[in-house]
Amino acid sequence: RRSADLIHQAAEHGALDVPKMVHFIVDMMAMLCAPIRDEAVLRLRGLTDTVQLFKEVFHVLDLMKLDMANMAIFCLRPHLKDQSVEYERGMFQELLDRQPGALDDTTVWLQKAAAEVSTVKCHTSTEVNGLSTSPIKRNLVVPSPTLVLNQAYMNLLRWNSEDDKYPETLLLDHARLQEIQTQVFQLGILAAVLLVTGSVCGSAVFSCKGFVNQSKRIIKVLLDGVDFRHSKLEE
Repeated sequence: RRSADLIHQAAEHGALDVPKMVHFIVDMMAMLCAPIRDEAVLRLRGLTDTVQLFKEVFHVLDLMKLDMANMAIFCLRPHLKDQSVEYERGMFQELLDRQPGALDDTTVWLQKAAAEVSTVKCHTSTEVNGLSTSPIKRNLVVPSPTLVLNQAYMNLLRWNSEDDKYPETLLLDHARLQEIQTQVFQLGILAAVLLVTGSVCGSAVFSCKGFVNQSKRIIKVLLDGVDFRHSKLEE
């Protein structure tokens, strides 16, 4: 604070040595900045226009603030990661205690995925003349949590919002997942068009330079704006 007052007084009386002050500031920045900013600080030493120099100084200082924030996050990340799981689990438990049915849609979503990935083992007895002599026994195999979760997320890529309610735990990501869903449908239609084209026209068409890339661009333009969630693709 005292140095700031002295600088202010020197400026009021016209006794401020601006080049010397800027040289001091740049030297301090060179000592405090991250290695990635060394080149930017070095460029400051070559500027002679005072106004442009101060603009660049403030710009580099903003970048240094961002570097400091990123460094703080990097240092705290292991501690935050250790605490985040327990924190989120506690928040979910608190929510469920207040509202027991708050995750009903998420439960249905996971149960549906678990039912889809469950496999059935068939144990048949000895066959006589190609026919089984005893009934088929079926044992339900419990799928792994990872397999269930993978299937659940795959189901989101073909989600029908009219029939099912979206899982509560993914409401914040709903828009982003819908965009991915649209991209998946576009990719499927693009692949189908190229396969049909190849089967009808033969490989000669694909040997034409730029045919595939041009077809992709045209199909992409035609599909832009189409709401696949309400389209009957099977037709």
